[in-house]
Parts: sequence; structure tokens; C-alpha cells
Amino acid sequence: MRFLKQLRFKYVEILLKVKSLGKNSQKPEEEEPVFFIMGSGRNGSTLLARLLNNHSDIFLPPEQFALPFTIADWQFSRFKSWTSFYQKQLKRYLKNNQSWKLEEKDFKKIESELRALDKEERGPGTIFKQVFERYAKKFGGPAKLYGDHSPLSTEYYKYVYHEFPDGKYIFLLRHPYDVVLSYSKMKEHKASDPEYAAWKWNNSIKAYDYLKKKNCDVLLVKYRDLVSKPEEVTEKIQDFLDIDPQDVINAIPVNPEEDPLGAGTHAHHQKLYKAVDASSVGKWKEELAPEIIEQIEESVEENAARFHFNLHV
Repeated sequence: MRFLKQLRFKYVEILLKVKSLGKNSQKPEEEEPVFFIMGSGRNGSTLLARLLNNHSDIFLPPEQFALPFTIADWQFSRFKSWTSFYQKQLKRYLKNNQSWKLEEKDFKKIESELRALDKEERGPGTIFKQVFERYAKKFGGPAKLYGDHSPLSTEYYKYVYHEFPDGKYIFLLRHPYDVVLSYSKMKEHKASDPEYAAWKWNNSIKAYDYLKKKNCDVLLVKYRDLVSKPEEVTEKIQDFLDIDPQDVINAIPVNPEEDPLGAGTHAHHQKLYKAVDASSVGKWKEELAPEIIEQIEESVEENAARFHFNLHV
């Protein structure tokens, strides 16, 4: 079963590559109102999402685990009815997410909007934007930009690029050993395996290189810079997103239980609701076991050197 799943997704990648050859590379007149925070996971993406949600024109919901699968389904559903397609995908967004608060009645409203679309407007990207827009209206008010910080979007970066070639991409890069250490504390997560966590780190760099090669709008941000000089970095990010600057660092504190980002319900995210600090930078030096470092060093050393991360105490 796992082999068939991998084969299916490989086939989708081939389809997307062939279809991209004929794509018009010109930017649309209207800017894409979507941006993606990408990275390995445990790299500060949720922190950045929480900070950007302090901006009145930006909205990010909790993580979703639907988008890549809706894009894959779209490649196999061209001869099926639009109604059956969007109904199936809306069920994904209803169920495949992390602590979302949208209800079935909200999805009924999205359905009515999707039902009325002209043929050329239909597709997984439109469903994605309609869902995010509904979430923003319900919990954050109207927004000019909708952001996604789901690690799954990084894993399936080729799918996301094909659907959003004109979106903006923020890449958060953290020291690989700190990423591995952070994942190791999440015992039920499969990336608590050091080798898999290292793979996720390397794969996020593959995604970064791929989007740069495609001439996408990409901004690289190092985690240590975000937490050591947050005002400077968030100003740079707002400029990249081409949005009026606001102080997102010193905004009124958010009640974790009421945070529309949904992170307040998770124990490993409680630090998000305190002042930003750099205390987590370099923790691997004291806490990561030498045998784990030896296990993964060879797999990360090339990319670590590229991005000037020191692997030695």
C-alpha cells in the first residue's frame, strides 16, 4: 500500500512537470494573496506565524494537512464533476488539520461560493484560498494576505509551486542539530527519529533551491536572526510581502486559548506566548547526545556548510 501511494505521488510530480513546461511565466497583473512559511518544522515557523497574525492585514490559520492531496486529486479528477471534486476536498480541510475551529456550517458557505465559480477559476488553489478567506472572516477579520505555515507544504513543495508559482515563500532555516533536538522531545512524532528529522531539514533546503531555480519570490530567514533581532527581521518580512509595516512584536499579548492560530492548545508551543528570546539557539551543544550527532553529521554537513552553520562545539 505504501509503495502504491509513493508511486501515485511520483506520477503526479511527472504530470505537474510536463504541464509546467507550457506555463506562461509572466506574472499576473493581480498579485497572489497567498504566502507560505516553509521549513523543516521545529524551525520557528509557528512563532513567525503568530507574530505575523498581529498584523491587521495578514491572517494565518492553524496548520492544514490537505493542500498537497487536493492538488494530487485534481490531476486525476479532470473528467469528474466540479461539485464532487470540491465536496471531497472540503471534507479534507474539515478533518485534516490541526486544531481548526471551522464548522460544517462554515464549509456550507464555502460550498455556495465554489458552486458559482466559472470554469477557468476552478481548481485546488481556489478552494485553498476560499477556505482561508472564510477562516479569516470568522476569526481574524478581512485580510489582504493569507499565509500557510504547514510543514506538509514544504514536503510537497513541487505540488505547491505548480499551484502557486506567483505566491511568496518565506524559508525559515534553523541549525540542523537544534531542529533534531527539538523533534527528539516530541516522542510521538516520527521525526523524533534523528535520521528522519535530518532528512526533513535537508528536504527543506531542496525546496528552497527548487523555488529559487524557478525564480519564485523567496526570502531566506535564519531562526537565530528572528529570535535575536525580531523587530528588524519582521520589518524585512513585511517589506518582502509588500505590506504596510506594523509593529508585530510589541502588540497586545494574545490569550493562548483564544489564539486563532490554534497553537495555545499544544504544550510544545507554550513559549510562543512569552517575549521573543534567543534562549533556544544552540541548545544542541548541551543537550544533544554525541552519538546522535555522530549518526547524522555526515548527512547534514554539506548543507550546513552552505548556510554557515557550525557543527562543532
